[in-house]
Amino acid sequence: MDGNKDEALRCIKNAESALKSGDTQRALKFVKIAKRLDPTIQTDHIFSAAENFDYSKPTPLRENHHSTPHTTDQPETSAKYSDEHIRVVREIRKNKDYYAILGVEKSSSSEEIKRAYKKLSLKVHPDKNKVPGAEEAFKSVSKAFNCLNNEQSRRNYDQTGNENYNYTLQNENFARRRTRRTGRDFFEEELDPDEIFRSFFFGSQGGVYHRRNHYRQRNYNENPRPNHVPNPNLNPNPADVQNAVLLIVLICILFVFFMASFPFMEPEYSLQKSHAYHIAKATEDRGVEYFVKGEDFEQRFPKGGDMRESLERSVVRDYKGLLGRYCQTELQRRFWDRGHPTPYCDKLKSFGIA
Repeated sequence: MDGNKDEALRCIKNAESALKSGDTQRALKFVKIAKRLDPTIQTDHIFSAAENFDYSKPTPLRENHHSTPHTTDQPETSAKYSDEHIRVVREIRKNKDYYAILGVEKSSSSEEIKRAYKKLSLKVHPDKNKVPGAEEAFKSVSKAFNCLNNEQSRRNYDQTGNENYNYTLQNENFARRRTRRTGRDFFEEELDPDEIFRSFFFGSQGGVYHRRNHYRQRNYNENPRPNHVPNPNLNPNPADVQNAVLLIVLICILFVFFMASFPFMEPEYSLQKSHAYHIAKATEDRGVEYFVKGEDFEQRFPKGGDMRESLERSVVRDYKGLLGRYCQTELQRRFWDRGHPTPYCDKLKSFGIA
């Protein structure tokens, strides 16, 4: 929980920075993430500042106290975004068809759709593209990919061509928690484009981004089912039911005793030091530190033996997996904070993996 609070505070600082630079949408996005990490954190001051923000006034980060009065009217558009940014946003927003938004053909494969989404999402992501309307373009790209990347929803879209039909189905599967303030929702979306973006580029805990749609079909031409008349001869005998229940209970008890008779096999090593695993060892190959239980370890696993080599290979494999999980967390945090350190990813590079 402390880690979530720290990350929430970091998001609040990023939101305040974005608000000072005049980017209210980015500020509200960081507030939304902070609320997810720590629902008790105070964000009213940022919401009020975002609501009352005056776009006609220069922001503190853009003011030049040493410039002459005539320089304050200079346009700053060219410093914010390029012609390519403007072109790609206009191209996406003028299209309503999902295939046209992604710039692919209707016969395109799933891999071609993924490549198109990867290319476009990076071009119109609000963190990279500051053109007015870039966020709407980013949502359109995410929405199109979300539909066409799923075989069932893509088939329905091809058959109906109805945008609202597919979006309604997706709303049922992607209901998001709402952050409410005085009856108003900020940055509320049933379909979260940022979540799709993070899942596509970084994966997610426990696996990658998945989506399931359930459809129920009914044949209205079927004949109505006739009324069922219960047969008294089919009713089970209460005595037979009681005997069956007793037999099941007896089998469960015997199974428990049978399993308890087997000795519990504890692992031979641990990557973390504890009361049981207190003797430190290190692998010969990579020098990975691990801990064992007893002094007889050297007798059972002598150095240079096949059993020792097999055990140390398992130690190195488990250590790589541990570094991989920590590195995944570091990369996700670094996506929002460019200066976030990645010590576990650096260690993983020494194994030639990352």
